[in-house]
Amino acid sequence: MRGRIDIICERCHKIFSKPRSLAAGRKFCSQNCSLAQQRDVACSKRICFICDNPTCKIEFSKPPSCVKNDIRKSHFCSWKCFQATQPSKITLTCKNVVCAKQFVVNASAAYYMYCSKLCRNTCSESGNVKWYSYFDKNGKAHRIQGGWELAYASYLDNAGVKFETHPCALYYDDGGKKHVYFPDFKVHDDLGERYVDVKNDWLLSSSKTQNKLERVRTQNPTITLITLDQRELIALGITLPKSEEQRIALCYKHTFIGEIEIKT
Repeated sequence: MRGRIDIICERCHKIFSKPRSLAAGRKFCSQNCSLAQQRDVACSKRICFICDNPTCKIEFSKPPSCVKNDIRKSHFCSWKCFQATQPSKITLTCKNVVCAKQFVVNASAAYYMYCSKLCRNTCSESGNVKWYSYFDKNGKAHRIQGGWELAYASYLDNAGVKFETHPCALYYDDGGKKHVYFPDFKVHDDLGERYVDVKNDWLLSSSKTQNKLERVRTQNPTITLITLDQRELIALGITLPKSEEQRIALCYKHTFIGEIEIKT
């Protein structure tokens, strides 16, 4: 026919015609032939396996994408066969560097990092600074953020000073907006009751922090709020922990785990 071109289908070898404007790149006479060819090409790229389950051993194939995404399970014909070959119990090592004991869990709980809730809470993270649980002489747990706070809590505990960690919220107004300030410690000693914040030199030197502290003190005249930086902590005779082992050793120093020798 005028203006049409005859084409041979690459799938069924049938001769069909198309207008010249549509003939370029046309290889198949119908959508069915095109889809059938795509399926054949996909099947030719599949990887053949024999199921690793010794009670199954059937032959099967998977596309390369499935093998790449999960190499461990790709040698099994089904999830049931994979589960049948997995141990019901596995042994893991606690990520708490002071504890580091081995514990047994179900295979489905292989993602567990800590042997107990105690170890998990001691090493939990929030933001850029870790949270720890410090246990004082009486066995009471205090939630503490960062190594410097841990060292100061240990100092107060050794001196027999009563303290609370993150005791309450102090409210202040800034530009007509209400804000909340959370001090690190509430200390009760011979000098009375006061709030103490442990901060690094960079934070204390910023104008934003100084403005915040000034407003808290001014708008809460009945409280005493002091700050301690690195130099002041060292002046008190406090040794600041430098490693995770030292920080966790402080947490547990009054427990049985604290008896373990910690390398400094």
